[in-house]
Amino acid sequence: MGMKKAISIAILAAMIISLFVLALPVAGIAGMDPVPIDITDQIKWSTVYDVYSLKLPVVRLDAVFVHAKDYNPALSVQKAPGSGQRTVTFTDWNFPYFFNDPFNLGDGVFYYDNVQWQNPLDSSDVNDHGTLVYEIEVSEAGRYEFVVLGCAQITDANVDKDEKDRGFCYSIDGGPMYQVNISDTLGVFREYKYEYSSTELKESEIKTTNGVNSYYYQPVYYYNMFADLTAGKHTFEFHALAYSGETFTPANSSRLNFMGFYYQKAVSEAEWLAYTYPEVTTTAEPETSKQPETSKSTTETTTKKTEDTKEPSETSKPTVTTKEETKEKGCKSAVGLGVFAFIIPAAIAIKKKKH
Repeated sequence: MGMKKAISIAILAAMIISLFVLALPVAGIAGMDPVPIDITDQIKWSTVYDVYSLKLPVVRLDAVFVHAKDYNPALSVQKAPGSGQRTVTFTDWNFPYFFNDPFNLGDGVFYYDNVQWQNPLDSSDVNDHGTLVYEIEVSEAGRYEFVVLGCAQITDANVDKDEKDRGFCYSIDGGPMYQVNISDTLGVFREYKYEYSSTELKESEIKTTNGVNSYYYQPVYYYNMFADLTAGKHTFEFHALAYSGETFTPANSSRLNFMGFYYQKAVSEAEWLAYTYPEVTTTAEPETSKQPETSKSTTETTTKKTEDTKEPSETSKPTVTTKEETKEKGCKSAVGLGVFAFIIPAAIAIKKKKH
């Protein structure tokens, strides 16, 4: 009886402890409800140059693109977002158009029309994440991957400061909110400079605590985000970064220059590695009616604005990176695709910020 009693007491104690554990507050910012789940460690990213130079299947042929400007204002809970145009020019570009990229004008010119950034109703409200809601539709049930295209400025003075971190959150059909901190990736730029060569890109990379930033404005694809969807209509809710460590990041300073997102059927790592696009025999410009809204002047239009102020709306032009540089970059990203990381140097996984 003594042994049974002892076991019963131990079980009861364990149950009581588990109740207290479940009742403990979720780590995060006081008053934030819900606290987004940080999945930064699982996210992979590739620059525009890497996707084209290595022909990475980040965006596959079945992918559907949703432009950042096509949010549903009736479902989005904040005031209208800001918008602007960006013309990025790679001066040493020599890659064909091989997937649905509505921003590629050919000859290394990328015109990002209607780039969006959220405007929260109250930037001091920890639950106002500057939400933009998009409606999508899939024809068959299955597992889908989402790819977000964007970048953000963090000035020299604000690098590695939690309260100035950049990133985004997303949720699907009003479900759990997940967040991605992009602050230690090449999607973060120091200056609004849009024209560059691959050599200039490589030479301008700047080390951060847990990764690397770019001096130039460089859009990046963030992927490896998945959801199981039923056939039919769904919503994709795009939010600004909610927090960094234990620090609240206001939506008006943690937001991105957001170009849009893709959704596509998910594939396994083996399928990703084996994926091939149809051969392209020409580097001709894709058909498009879009034209940059500014002249080809290389004069810098940046006005030394910080990420807490309104984004510049001017456009300029950028430059590109070489395949050799991209391969070197891959050597730094052993966390990318696990055992396959050495095969795909540009499929870089974000290293989570340490606080």
